[in-house]
Amino acid sequence: MSTFERGAAIFAIIVWAAAGAAAANRSAAPAPVAVLAVAGPHVPTAADLLAARVGEIRPAAPQAQRAAIATAILQGAAATRTDPRLLFAVIQVESGFDPTAVGTHGEIGLMQVLPSTAAAVARGIIRGPAPPAASLFQPGWNVRVGATYLAVQEARFRGNLAMALSAYNAGGGVTAPTPYAAQVLAAYAAARSQ
Repeated sequence: MSTFERGAAIFAIIVWAAAGAAAANRSAAPAPVAVLAVAGPHVPTAADLLAARVGEIRPAAPQAQRAAIATAILQGAAATRTDPRLLFAVIQVESGFDPTAVGTHGEIGLMQVLPSTAAAVARGIIRGPAPPAASLFQPGWNVRVGATYLAVQEARFRGNLAMALSAYNAGGGVTAPTPYAAQVLAAYAAARSQ
């Protein structure tokens, strides 16, 4: 890797971290989806770096799928002012980055969203009827719905992330943090440390 490429990679990481920091401060302006305005061959963007992290966890995933997941995470984070590393952690725990995952209770896709939850959330996002449940297999829609539902839970619990994650996983009705929340928070801490 050339000095130029190393510098661009470091810049992309800084943009990735800044997007997360801005997302953590909900009163700040929406975190920009990282875009590098640097010319040159093979300059990694935040999406490239995120796709590479997805590949570390799910090496069998084709590059196009990794890129679609990375883009979905960054767009979902920007739309909901959520730290993209938190969405990364939720997806890692929920589906292991498998967009075709189906849970034991009918949860679908990357963020394991129930069709009934998607229908309720979709009314707020698109102000109309929800797309068919099969659309939850599409990374972009799944992450947008999941990120929105998580943001709703975070607002409901006034920023208490452990409770918000527990509610996200349990469908809302929780009174104490769950082991699931601890698992996601551990993955989130790991993502933040990289």
